[in-house]
Amino acid sequence: MSFDDECIEIHGIQPKDVLHEKTFDQLWNAIYENHLKGNIMVAHNAKFDMNVLRATLDYYKIPWPELDYACTVKLSRAVWPDLVNHKLNTMAAYMGVEFKHHYALDDAETCAKIVLEAAKVKGVNSLPDLLKVTGVPLEPFIDEKNRSVQEALHKEPEPEQMSFF
Repeated sequence: MSFDDECIEIHGIQPKDVLHEKTFDQLWNAIYENHLKGNIMVAHNAKFDMNVLRATLDYYKIPWPELDYACTVKLSRAVWPDLVNHKLNTMAAYMGVEFKHHYALDDAETCAKIVLEAAKVKGVNSLPDLLKVTGVPLEPFIDEKNRSVQEALHKEPEPEQMSFF
């Protein structure tokens, strides 16, 4: 198991903290089936997080899932354009939310609170409606640029043909 020193500094997770825990490839199917499948994934600065997830799936040779996502940075810019910036800690402070930055659960809950507050401000009751009224796009996890690469990576190999000549 290898840990990057910068990641340890940001997240505070040490190798000893996860030594006896399941690995991503052991957890992914349950995470996808029970939480993500059929739902819209939301993240703050989502492009970064989606690239990390893609790289992790590739590392474990797991096919990319069919899912869509939305970015709360884009959403917060659309709903609160006059804020000094739209970083997660800025948004949390604006909404009066206390959280520990870069701790996954706190970041995720704060991200969800941005969506809920934005929906309240815009007077809508669903994420698709919120995206529609703000003009924030629903983005595919597998875009057309990456679809053919993914299909090639996970294509069953052709059986070898025997030749008698």
